[in-house]
Amino acid sequence: MAADKPVGDNARKGAVKKRSQTKTRMGGATTWTKRDRSSSEFMALK
Repeated sequence: MAADKPVGDNARKGAVKKRSQTKTRMGGATTWTKRDRSSSEFMALK
């Protein structure tokens, strides 16, 4: 039986449309770098 998620569970529904990500190499390992589309600034690494 399906149930609704509790309110306030901080789950995102849908895509984040104002960001893009690119795959980069840091120290031999590949990581994903998030970038803000409006300001073109790099935000964080995953």
